[in-house]
Amino acid sequence: MVNKRVLCVAEKPSAARQLVDAVCQGGVNSARRRPGQSQYNHVFEFETAAPIASISPSPTERVTLVFTSVTGHLFEQEFEARYRSWGSCDPSLLLDRTQSAIEVGPPEEKMPLVRTLQDEARNCMALVLWLDGDSEGEKIAADVASVVRQTRPTINVRRARFSAITTAEILHTLAHLDVLNTRVVEMVAARQEIDLRSGAAFTRLLTRRIKNRFSDNRADASDAKVVSYGPCQFPTLGLVVDRFLTIRNFIRVPFFVIDLGLAAVAPATGVVPFSWARGRVFDQYVASVLYEACVEDAVSESPDGVPRAVVTGVRKNQRRRWKPLPLATVELQKEASRKLHLSSHLVMEIAEKLYTSGFISYPRTETDKFSRSIDLRALVAEQSSHGEWGGFAARLLANENRPGLGPGPPPDGYDIVQFDWPRDGPHDDAAHPPIHPTKVAPHGSLSGNEARVYEYVARRFLASCSVDAIGAETVVNARIGVEAFTAKGLIVEHRGFLEVFPYQRWADMEMPAYQVGHPAAVRSLLLRESSTEPPPLLSESDLISLMDRHGIGTDATIAEHVKKVQDRNYVRKLPGATGRFEPLPLGLALVDGCEAVAVHLARPTERARQEAAMKRIASGEVAQAPMIVDALNAYTALFESLRTHAAEMEAAISNHLSAFSAAEWRTHRANFSRCGECGGMAALKHSPNAGGAARRDRALFCAACAASHILPFNGNLEAHDHVCPICNFQTLAVTNPERNTTHYICPKCFSDPPQNSADNPGAVESSFRCFTCTHAGCTLATGSTSNGGGGAPSVATCGTCGSPMALRQAMSGARGWRVACTSPNCSVYFFPRCVSAVAATGDTCPTPACQGASLLQVTWVTAQLPRGQDVMTRGCIWCDPRYSHTLQAIGVEVMPSRGAPRGRGRARVRGAAAAGAPARGLGGRGGLAGGSLGGPGGPDLEDLAGRRGRGTAVGVRRVGVGAAAPAAAAAPARGRGGGQFGGLPPLAQFGAAARGRGVGLGGGAGGGLGMGFGSNGGGMASGGGAGAGRGAFGGGEGLAAAATAAAAAAVHRMAVAGRGLTRGSSRSSTRTACTYFARRSDQRGVPRAGPLPTQTSATTSTTEGRGGDTRRRAVADGAGVAFGERGGGGGAHGVDVVFVVGLPESAPWRGQRLRQHCSYDFVRGGRVCTVCGPNIYFWQA
Repeated sequence: MVNKRVLCVAEKPSAARQLVDAVCQGGVNSARRRPGQSQYNHVFEFETAAPIASISPSPTERVTLVFTSVTGHLFEQEFEARYRSWGSCDPSLLLDRTQSAIEVGPPEEKMPLVRTLQDEARNCMALVLWLDGDSEGEKIAADVASVVRQTRPTINVRRARFSAITTAEILHTLAHLDVLNTRVVEMVAARQEIDLRSGAAFTRLLTRRIKNRFSDNRADASDAKVVSYGPCQFPTLGLVVDRFLTIRNFIRVPFFVIDLGLAAVAPATGVVPFSWARGRVFDQYVASVLYEACVEDAVSESPDGVPRAVVTGVRKNQRRRWKPLPLATVELQKEASRKLHLSSHLVMEIAEKLYTSGFISYPRTETDKFSRSIDLRALVAEQSSHGEWGGFAARLLANENRPGLGPGPPPDGYDIVQFDWPRDGPHDDAAHPPIHPTKVAPHGSLSGNEARVYEYVARRFLASCSVDAIGAETVVNARIGVEAFTAKGLIVEHRGFLEVFPYQRWADMEMPAYQVGHPAAVRSLLLRESSTEPPPLLSESDLISLMDRHGIGTDATIAEHVKKVQDRNYVRKLPGATGRFEPLPLGLALVDGCEAVAVHLARPTERARQEAAMKRIASGEVAQAPMIVDALNAYTALFESLRTHAAEMEAAISNHLSAFSAAEWRTHRANFSRCGECGGMAALKHSPNAGGAARRDRALFCAACAASHILPFNGNLEAHDHVCPICNFQTLAVTNPERNTTHYICPKCFSDPPQNSADNPGAVESSFRCFTCTHAGCTLATGSTSNGGGGAPSVATCGTCGSPMALRQAMSGARGWRVACTSPNCSVYFFPRCVSAVAATGDTCPTPACQGASLLQVTWVTAQLPRGQDVMTRGCIWCDPRYSHTLQAIGVEVMPSRGAPRGRGRARVRGAAAAGAPARGLGGRGGLAGGSLGGPGGPDLEDLAGRRGRGTAVGVRRVGVGAAAPAAAAAPARGRGGGQFGGLPPLAQFGAAARGRGVGLGGGAGGGLGMGFGSNGGGMASGGGAGAGRGAFGGGEGLAAAATAAAAAAVHRMAVAGRGLTRGSSRSSTRTACTYFARRSDQRGVPRAGPLPTQTSATTSTTEGRGGDTRRRAVADGAGVAFGERGGGGGAHGVDVVFVVGLPESAPWRGQRLRQHCSYDFVRGGRVCTVCGPNIYFWQA
């Protein structure tokens, strides 16, 4: 009989040894061992009679198993050689699959492993892949199979799926081999490509824009020469920064609490603290009134003058503390950080080692429910021999078969501990069970952190197999006058799982035997002042929870991302047991810079959307290629926006990082070359660590200007007689002594390249040299005119500044074509990437609006056009419908425009929303999002669009004070603008359709303010009156508010979906009569708080405050109208405040209960606002 040979491959050398030890009779020492091509990956060979699915099903047939291993990923992805150098191309090309290719294969250091696999496979008839069971392991398994099939194309490939390295589990796996899951492999490959492309593109862009302009002066930042971007690391950083800014911007708001202490009744002694049923009151006057009333009532209700409270209720309940769920990976990381004070990265390393040693099951799993097919009782019995928790494990099994208890609590002395099947959690990855111990660890076999992690896993498993803890709770209610107070006590009657699981505590608090209706002596009654507090910095457990909630990374990679943001000097973990995270200046700068230009790389939304799409690849719902293209298109839009607004990004970064300076560097040559700013001589400086890891080795420093300019790292530098016509700096000659070649640079342009397309058509971000420049008047500028240099044909007139617009192509030849204004920092139109060539025909467009624009011949990439679409378009790209139809056919939304300036304030106009789309008011997707009306930078007014019915939507993006960019469209109904809105310039025809009716927003002719917002997108309208100071707010669907002396409008929330209209706080002197409190948050979730704003004057006025430079307007005529916001408690959110003065009896909203709660009853003028009760009354003047 021919002996069959089977090649088995594990993911790590240690895993291969453990697998051999589990399968080979006599253990790993009985197997034949020989070296492989790699010194760390040995080959083990032995015979077995174990049945192997589809290979050796008969137990009488002997099979030779050949075990070896790899070390993690066998393949890596890398760009093709021409794009690997940072200066090889425009970084945006890396986001385009049609322009840059990715090569996949084993790197040079993995070639010994490849040779081992291929050599061993030549004599084997089957390949069994024993790689880890997560998605990354599936991809590595596919790569191993690919390498082996190069030698043995017909080899039988099988996949081993196992959860623990034990003999029983491995033998069962051999008898039930599976096949590779190609969909999971495609999912991982898609994630790798997206991460590589986006990471490389944004890393190159950010590094070029930051490293030569700013300095991180920390001692530990010397290695931060690359500003690295990662699609998961940046959102992780964003979560840390968001919490930090929440704390920094938090405004504490004082509040008042009444604390009551009642004397215990015999036989108990002492004082029992009671909590106020109202919680807290923010108004000191109201709190004082209520407190004084309590003091008077406590004495007046007592016949002997001793202050007393009346016990109004005593309730006893049985309480249960649920046992913990089975353990999943994310929960292990959180609990290890919280309870064991171990980092997530360290605990995963320890868990991996325990797994490969056979002590615990596979530690990378999302599952938190046990399958009924697993023999948990056998696993419990395995732990019964342990010296510390073995007795508890034995009780679980010994008490299991006792007769059941009847209803009611267990009798005294009854041991409730018994085996009870673990609770089912909500997650099941259908691959691995929850993490559990697979064998008992003998005393002394583990030590240090390994012993601590194993102990937690074992105790958690036994606790999940035990019963809930049972306690008796007593709730006592007391009253002093109309004020109610509550106290709770708890006695733990049966500890249950708490006996074996010390990581949770359930504290006892015995409650005295109060009697209903009996008075209790008051020992203390105090009015205590406190204030709202911000939340703490994120702990590692908090951060992991947020990452898991937002889908940032997987259970196997979360720990790696947390470690990377620390390694890259973006955040640091503060010393102490909790180890909370604080952003470092570079991390703050990156997040603030991106947020300043509305490029939300640090928010988790885009990555969460991608992860959801990747899961659909694994399930077979979507194909891989379209998902990758969709993700890269989203990143391309963000990339172009970030590059377009790079100057604004750098301005925000400068708030956190100091400008780079070489003043303290060693002077190599004084009076080296002439400065173009002051005309003086600048010195050549060398960095103190020149020749080391840092690449800022040389710089030109002008002492008079205090300016530093980075110079090339390599080559000999000499001053040249030529003067740069762009910046007036004396140019330098850079000579390569090895090749004896010389090129020229301008020191200023090298580190800060010109931004106009006439001199820098390739949009080079840094290291700009004269052979790249295309300036027409410079003899050293030798950039190719065919790639967008001098002499590029003028094909249009700029609609912004009137200058000529030239047709240009990027220097790489791959980014494609653009029509750019020749004036610096003005309009530019980028052709889609699927345009392969553009040429001017010599003819002009007869349409007067196009101002003699040239007719262009546009050639498209055939493969990217829909079937039947013309490959070539000849016409005017500004007005020819054939061109716009082609753009729509390939999915391009942005139409050509000659008047959209580059920078913030670019208008964006979209068409009407489709009928039947969900109704959205302001806020949500495309509402009034963030910012302060009239504040710095203006609001972010995007797509105030009609969602149901006909109409045209208008969007104005980032309109700031004094920088209006109106986007006009026909308003379907009422609502034409024309006045001033919070200090903004006029917005022409600002309207939107909702349910077929109009929503108007505009100013009054006399300078007053009129606004209307429809509930759920419903239509309404209101406007300013004809007279000065007249106007009103209107709220509610179909409601029109008139500005008269007899009526006023109640103003409620003006933003939905968590996006606030305003941020900050306001101050005013007038008190309100009635307040409603509600939760709110701005678009970044930053809590805002502030004093109560009010305004009841008869003229238009503006209140300003902190926390966002908020400007609000309250308008009234006779009767007062006001609105604002107020800080909430506990650091959670701010609150909106609504108050009304002079409300008429016929008001339709009178008595309407909003989705809010009042924090106190306001007593004044004989009228009571009982918001917490069934009825609501508004106080009237």
